[in-house]
Amino acid sequence: MGIFRAKSLFNSIDNTLIKELVEIDDELKEKIRKIQLEMLRVLNELCIKNKINLMLGGGSFLGAIRHKGFIPWDDDIDVSMERKDFEIFKKIALKDLRKDMLLDSHSLDEMIKYMPLKIRYKYSEYIEKWDDKENKQKGIYIDVFPFDKFSMNKKIRFLEMFPKFLYKLKTSRIWTKQSGLKYYVKLLIIKILNKLPSFYIIEKNKKYLEKSKKLDKNYVLGFGYGLTWTNTFFKEKIFPLKELNFEGIKLKVPFDSESYLRELYGDYMKIPDESKRQTHAKSIKILKEIEEDGIF
Repeated sequence: MGIFRAKSLFNSIDNTLIKELVEIDDELKEKIRKIQLEMLRVLNELCIKNKINLMLGGGSFLGAIRHKGFIPWDDDIDVSMERKDFEIFKKIALKDLRKDMLLDSHSLDEMIKYMPLKIRYKYSEYIEKWDDKENKQKGIYIDVFPFDKFSMNKKIRFLEMFPKFLYKLKTSRIWTKQSGLKYYVKLLIIKILNKLPSFYIIEKNKKYLEKSKKLDKNYVLGFGYGLTWTNTFFKEKIFPLKELNFEGIKLKVPFDSESYLRELYGDYMKIPDESKRQTHAKSIKILKEIEEDGIF
């Protein structure tokens, strides 16, 4: 199977998720946005204070460019940073976050510590559509994505990213029963991969992460090990970071927004059909409103 055919197969698995939309009235949405923006302000100031390059990314950056703020139906915030900053940030967040915010301890579990780190607001409840673990910490969150280095050589890069494919298949769920051979092939692959020991994928992640740290010049940037996206960016398209105003907060963003967003979303200025507008939550509750400009 060729590299791009394999990538197509792995990426197609997510398309079987049920798109459950949470009905959020304007009043609740305003309260959610207020919490998210205050959390973002706190993280941004924490990173500036510790000389960490935090940048707005993913759907949040798309919203900043296409909607001049939040994507109207989006319900989280995405930020990114290089791996070296990411490791420093985790340590700082553990001890220096405000008392009403926390670093989701689930993000430190061995199996998924390479995935986005979630910073949560304590006094809220945010249940994701695929959340089936009652003991997990919950709450409105900001996703912090690490960027790792990958080889410029496409064949080598495919091998480096192979743990991503394994992880994606192992953790995929098919929520809706479908007909046809393609559905049953997906189902069979997922069942087989679910038998694969988690430590095997963890060790593969560790191996390539250590190799990534040694790349100095000839590399591209991609979403970190444990994250399933295989998009890559020339470092000259990301750095030097520039500044952009997002909902009243001055944040760093990728240097070449056109290249970054086109790599992730294709025709990114096109508004998707309502049926394709994805959200993450099936339930959101606010137990206590956040204090603005609160101290650390």
